[in-house]
Amino acid sequence: AYLNWLFGERSDPETPIGYVFIYFYGLERRILIDSTEHGTVDDDEFIAIFDELNRLRQIFEEHYAFFNYSTRLIEMMVYLRPYVLKFEYSDISTRYDSLLFKYYLAKQVQAEQPITSELALLWIQCTDEYNLRTPARRCAEEFAILFSEIYLKETKGGLVVKPNKTKLRLDYYPASGTLRGFQLDPIDLPDPSILKAPIKKLANIADQCTDALEQYSRYLGRKGTNKEDIEAILLLPNTLENIS
Repeated sequence: AYLNWLFGERSDPETPIGYVFIYFYGLERRILIDSTEHGTVDDDEFIAIFDELNRLRQIFEEHYAFFNYSTRLIEMMVYLRPYVLKFEYSDISTRYDSLLFKYYLAKQVQAEQPITSELALLWIQCTDEYNLRTPARRCAEEFAILFSEIYLKETKGGLVVKPNKTKLRLDYYPASGTLRGFQLDPIDLPDPSILKAPIKKLANIADQCTDALEQYSRYLGRKGTNKEDIEAILLLPNTLENIS
């Protein structure tokens, strides 16, 4: 049954997830061991595996464990070969602890550059120090736009965070038991993701956005409503009226 699935289209979402994981273990080994230690994975195969993982993640996104493992491997691939893969901040998943977010944030802080609005939004989404309320989740697009606007205004172009002494550790926990113990080389970067003070500032901005979207969110929470309704548009903050 596994071989039949493997040599088919591998697109049936009803496939027992155990078969998908067996397949995933092989892809994981190609990336973590063969590409890093043996150098036997060229860029074309690397990209093909990246595309296959993204395809599988969409098909089996309801399987929480597989979604997390595949997302983490995708992020590891971007970290290992950023020059061959197309990846945006918006592609980073906030459903789990993102190693790419921590890496990008650390690089920006180390360079003493202002934190971009995209990274600031990811920070408040990824941290376990703050929980997004219903309006932020239900109206994610509007929340992101409003957050960026208020953040850039209140921080005068972006928050500047001083590099802290705690060093960044990017831990990867393989799905395959045969790969346990895999470790990345040490990284000489700070780990600002653990800092409390920036989170407090970002949380205050997130609260402002949430409050501004409260009535709009309540309306959309009613049965039979949508964003195109005149009533919905009238409840939007003035700065967001043009997005509908």
